[in-house]
Amino acid sequence: MFILVRKSIFGSNEEYQDLDFDVNELVIGDTDNAHLNLDEIAQ
Repeated sequence: MFILVRKSIFGSNEEYQDLDFDVNELVIGDTDNAHLNLDEIAQ
């Protein structure tokens, strides 16, 4: 699944950096409970 992450640069509301990923799993945080299975979300 293609994921686009957009983050502000230096806290600006006008400048952003786009990062794109082609992954099957997305990790948010740093614990074992932070894993999201993207195959389930895409259906």
